[in-house]
Amino acid sequence: MRDSGFVDENTCLVSSVCTRGMTYRGRERGLLTCYPNTSLAVAKELMEAKGIKQLPVVKRGGDRNRERKRRIAGLLHYDALWHCLRKEINHRKEVNRNRRENHLAVETANRH
Repeated sequence: MRDSGFVDENTCLVSSVCTRGMTYRGRERGLLTCYPNTSLAVAKELMEAKGIKQLPVVKRGGDRNRERKRRIAGLLHYDALWHCLRKEINHRKEVNRNRRENHLAVETANRH
């Protein structure tokens, strides 16, 4: 007897495990992808909404007839996304800290 939950990698198609068929911001989405100009915040929301760690990045087709013929531009990894966001957050903290120090130095100099 075969276990009905058993997946045979020799006969199972990739399409059977692709993340598809979700609604996001009121729109039905087929295969879950993003575009190169998608913001990191939106890509993060998409990944978290489906609990996935990778998201294909595709180039748009040139016209409506070719829209279905998208080309893979890359693969966005959740960990890389978070690394980039942490780097930006740390950069902004450093900029703000420097501004506060410069402002304090100017106030101190003006008092004397």
